[in-house]
Amino acid sequence: MSDILYDSGVLSDVDIREFWGKGIEIDTYQKGDWAFDLDKQLQLGSIDLRFRPDYKKFNLNEKDTIKYDSILQKRYTTPYDLDVDENLVLNPGDVVLTTTLETVRLSEEFAGILTGRSSIARLGIMVHCCQEFINPGHGQPIPLQLINLSPRTVELDRRIPICQLVILKLRTPSSGRYKESIRAKYSEETDAQESKVYEDIPCPIHNKDGSLTQAKMEPSKAVHKENDLTSQKEDIENSSQKIFANNIKLKTLLNHYLTPFLPSLIMGLFITPFFISFVNKMTLLDFLTQMQSAPLSIIIAILLFILYIFLKKE
Repeated sequence: MSDILYDSGVLSDVDIREFWGKGIEIDTYQKGDWAFDLDKQLQLGSIDLRFRPDYKKFNLNEKDTIKYDSILQKRYTTPYDLDVDENLVLNPGDVVLTTTLETVRLSEEFAGILTGRSSIARLGIMVHCCQEFINPGHGQPIPLQLINLSPRTVELDRRIPICQLVILKLRTPSSGRYKESIRAKYSEETDAQESKVYEDIPCPIHNKDGSLTQAKMEPSKAVHKENDLTSQKEDIENSSQKIFANNIKLKTLLNHYLTPFLPSLIMGLFITPFFISFVNKMTLLDFLTQMQSAPLSIIIAILLFILYIFLKKE
């Protein structure tokens, strides 16, 4: 085996041991049985990592929408904490935010790639959505997004490694650490945190020389007002849809139970006066006089005829 250490590239287990304590360090806040053990967790080209006992689970129903206001106020998750001997239960479709039990510290010379384990993937569990790349100068636990893609409930024992970290050596050290970057929204993250996507909203700022620059802004009252108006509009649309659905249901019931009898009823209202005049042998003048004194039957007949046309119309 060659003793040469390459200037850059993916580190093997030999390389990791060579650079251990020289830009690569990993430890845990829990000691004893949960302490990091390099000999047990080091693989041929990666390091196995576990997940911590505290986590946050999405508390949304299938039809719920994660709106801007929910993200801002962090109302779409519920925190939990596992006991020492308790397993993490993931129901189908569950999304859990957590971090690695281990804190990974890399100098500016190293970066990392987080990837899942085949044994976990074969259970239908996704370990992360997109947080694969670990920036140079990383110095905190690595965020995880555990998602159960299988149609069955899965239990995960947190003693079993959930993912693995591949370490890269850069050709040249980076110009700074991740926490020093202006886009490092999660540089102080030590436990699971919700999305801070609202910090990415650009706001134009007018400089003294008349030029424009982009800066991050906290959501304003105008944004909240817009969200409230949007919510009210959705409520109105939902109410309209419910009313329309109820009208359709009522029309269906009337069409089913009333329509078959309407023609006979209408004909009866029209024919009854003529039948009475025939039985009583009334003259035409007497018949017209009686009809003038009883216009209600004619009005009812006309209304029922209109109702019949409405119900028969598609």
